[in-house]
Formats: sequence, C-alpha cells, structure tokens
Amino acid sequence: MFALGIAGWLVVIPHLRAESKIQQAVLNHTKIILREPVQVTIASPRSTADDRLLNFYQTLGQSSQKEQQIKAIFAIAGNSNLDLNMAEYKVTFNQNGGYQTYQMSFPLKGSYADIRRFCERLLLDIPFASLDEINFKREAINNPSLEAKLRITLYLSDYSMPASGVTASEHNL
Repeated sequence: MFALGIAGWLVVIPHLRAESKIQQAVLNHTKIILREPVQVTIASPRSTADDRLLNFYQTLGQSSQKEQQIKAIFAIAGNSNLDLNMAEYKVTFNQNGGYQTYQMSFPLKGSYADIRRFCERLLLDIPFASLDEINFKREAINNPSLEAKLRITLYLSDYSMPASGVTASEHNL
C-alpha cells in the first residue's frame, strides 16, 4: 500500500505541477491583455446617416428618363412571359426630400415562377424601383396560372416639378 502511495505521488504531483504552470501562464497573459488600453473606434452615427442619404440621392433615377424606364418594365414583363397591358400611374413630388415618385399599379397573369422572375429582374435592372405591394389570386387550386396585382414605385430626381403636387392618370396599351 505504501508503494502504491509513493507511485501515485510520483505520477500525480508532476501532473498537478504542469497543470498549475499552464493555468499560471494563462493568468499572466490575461493580466497583460487587461493592462493594455482598449482602443474602440466608433463610427459617428451622423456620418452613417449622411452616407445613407447621399447614397439614396445618388441612386435616384432621372425623371427625364422615366419613359425609358416604363418601356424597360414592359420589356421585362415580356421577357418573363407575362402580358402587361394596362397600368395606373400616379406621380407625386416629395417636397421635403426633393425627389419625385412615380407609382405604377398593374395586373399580371402567369405562373408564380414567371411573376417572381419579373419582380427579381425589375429590382435588379432598376435600382431606384421598389416593389411596394403584391397580391396573388388563383382561380382554382389546380390552375397553374395566377393573377397578381403589383404596385411599384420609381424614385426619381426632379427638382423642377411644382410643389402643388399630385397628378394621376391611367394608361391603357
């Protein structure tokens, strides 16, 4: 039994000493890290907001090019196997922001995949467009075709529009 105790002492004590040295080294390293001053760089929230505002204005489309953008939307619909025959338009001017919005509402009929492809392509090709609303309706559960009603907005740079306001029109093709 005495021999077993000595053997245990010869094996356990060196292991405990090695473990103690490792813990002491970790403690010393932690003390050194805690002594060093922490350098925290905080971006000014104002500069971030200013950057976002600048990015918004740089992304605006040109009001003088809105007819080309409308043609592009119709072309995207055609390339997505969708018929876009009618759209309602509403033009507004945001006096505080100094930009024009050109809102379009229109029905589409086609497969879900085609409508989704149209939405994705529209947002990728026209970075100043937003998809504001989309509603789906299916006549029958086994019908692969959907009816969708979309509302999109084009954000345009235009400082020449009168502050009075809002005009609305309907366009049938």
